[in-house]
Order: sequence, then structure tokens, then C-alpha cells
Amino acid sequence: MKYLVTMEMGKQTIPAEPDKLEQHVKRVIQQHEAEAELERDGRILAGGSATGQTTDVFIADVNSHRELNDLIRNLPLPHMMVVNVVPLTDFADAAAVERNNLARFGDFAG
Repeated sequence: MKYLVTMEMGKQTIPAEPDKLEQHVKRVIQQHEAEAELERDGRILAGGSATGQTTDVFIADVNSHRELNDLIRNLPLPHMMVVNVVPLTDFADAAAVERNNLARFGDFAG
């Protein structure tokens, strides 16, 4: 199962104090390193950090909703980010659904 995942850092979660900001940046580095490891393992097919934003975007390839939930929750920063998940349908399956819809349209016309 493939999912498009976006993880956006809320502006209010980025600390202004230098010592807290340093710790925050270290956790961001840990987040990117963990995502890179998941990409090497094949659980993330593609992705990266959105240029000029505090958002990570990736396509996860997992066997279940629970596995995706575990993948996200085991990253260093999900509790500080707004996470959005979109289940993806393979293009071949999407075409088959549309063919079925088209056939039903013929039933209505006839």
C-alpha cells in the first residue's frame, strides 16, 4: 500500500531561545536521517524536504495502515508536526475503476 505523507512543522513549535533552537535543529537532523534510512530500506519510495519550507513529503510503501502509523510515530518529530496522509491507488487500478464507471454510465443511458 502506498501513501503520500506530508509532515509540516508548525511555526509555533520552532523555539526562539538559542539553546532550545539548537536542540530543535538536532532533532530535525535526526528526523531527516531516520527518513533517509527508511528510504534506503525501501519503506519510503521517494521524498524529501520541501525547499524553503519546514515540511517533509514522502511516499511510504507499507503493508498496512498500522505499519504506516508505526513508521510515522517512530520518527523523531511527529508530535511537533501536522501530519497528512493520502492513500494512493495505483494508476492501473484507477483506470479499472474508471472503466467500471464508464460501463455504468452506459447502463443509465440505455
